[in-house]
Amino acid sequence: MIQRTVVYTLMTTATVGLVTALVLVMLGYRFNRESNTIQQGGLVQFISRPNGATITVGQAELANKTPNKVTINPGSYEVSMQREGYLPWTKQVSVQAGRVLWLNYAQLVPETIETSSVATLGAATQAVASPNSRYFAYTTSADPFVLRVIDTRSSQYETTNVSLSETSESGAQNGVTIREWSSDSQRMLLSRKRTNGTAWLYTEATKSNTEVNLSSTYDVSIRTAMFDPRSHDRVIIQTTDGDVRIIDTANQSISTVLVNRVDSFSLIDSKDIVYVRTNLAKQRKVGYLTLGKTVGRELPISDTTVSRVAGVTYFATDYIAITTKTRMVVYRMNDLPSSDSDTPITASIVSSQSIDAAPTNLSWQGNGRFSVVEYAGGFNTFDNELLNYSSTKFSSKQNGKLRWLDGYHAYYFSAKALQVVEFDGANSYSINQTRGLAALLTNDGKYIYSVAKQGDTFKLLRSQMILN
Repeated sequence: MIQRTVVYTLMTTATVGLVTALVLVMLGYRFNRESNTIQQGGLVQFISRPNGATITVGQAELANKTPNKVTINPGSYEVSMQREGYLPWTKQVSVQAGRVLWLNYAQLVPETIETSSVATLGAATQAVASPNSRYFAYTTSADPFVLRVIDTRSSQYETTNVSLSETSESGAQNGVTIREWSSDSQRMLLSRKRTNGTAWLYTEATKSNTEVNLSSTYDVSIRTAMFDPRSHDRVIIQTTDGDVRIIDTANQSISTVLVNRVDSFSLIDSKDIVYVRTNLAKQRKVGYLTLGKTVGRELPISDTTVSRVAGVTYFATDYIAITTKTRMVVYRMNDLPSSDSDTPITASIVSSQSIDAAPTNLSWQGNGRFSVVEYAGGFNTFDNELLNYSSTKFSSKQNGKLRWLDGYHAYYFSAKALQVVEFDGANSYSINQTRGLAALLTNDGKYIYSVAKQGDTFKLLRSQMILN
């Protein structure tokens, strides 16, 4: 009887010990040989494009290639992913106990990038890539009132000429400016200067004479406009008086004034307009308007020197970033109820950092992971996941907004090349030795297309990023 009890006790103890060990392993606990202690590690996910890259963490080469995931003891490491025929991808990372580090954006760049000209575009003056990474819309100095749309997926790189009837009116000046594609890559917003102001146009991307002159049709003077994310038939406008209204082109209607005295605005996903407005006391306040509602609400952000605002929902939590002349501040909101609600709202500061120069643009990238503030000489990025702040300098001064190939890779044209850089300034590469207007990365990652100048004319260039 005593022997049986001892056996049962030993079996129970062994089972409990095994289960405990398995639970600890599942939670990322490992034995640290350097400190002779059991320590909780962090899970690191490795994904490269193309896959099949060898992974090195510190001095240790992992047994499996990308894609791969391992639990690593907390600490700072240099990570490298390498594959034959490609330049090595490297980054200094910090692994934290109990957290997941996603290294899922490594773009391996060929040691030699083959670039070929696939179409001649003429005297291009501007170009904008579509959100689905398929089209470029561009104009030329030869006919500034004709919009051209080239399809990078067609075997012959077919071009559609979209004639804009409104631009033939008397008083039109200097052609059209491409402002924005709709998220479905089927419609565009354009503007053109006239002797009596700026006219805004809404048009389909591949059909001639389909445009609507929003300014004259709805008798409004528009400062800026963007597509309503709920429907591509609707356009959210800000008038020159600072009024925010919504135009419904399908119903040929315009809303009443939703918010007035607005200085700038942007969207929080497809649910809210977030804005900076000057109140009657001439104080600048941050507020938001839930789409579909007619009453806006101020946010508990007290900085009255705010110049720009951008919001995002990241893992079911709302974040608001603001800029002043010298700082970027990121707030975490406990919740953003409908703007016509009186439910209390609290805001806590996640990050407050100085910026390198006067801001020119503020946005969220990487599906809400990165808050990016731009200025003439570069950009600053706050990583909402790792709580890191970084500064990136351009090799030459840029005009206009920073452009992105995807949520992790920005691009710009230096004096002599198309440059691609990660969100934090790491792994910067020259793709082709030309000066251009726009670029896109195909969804399969195989090519970067760019509208760039070769000789005396602009061409569509294709740079191969994944080797055969």
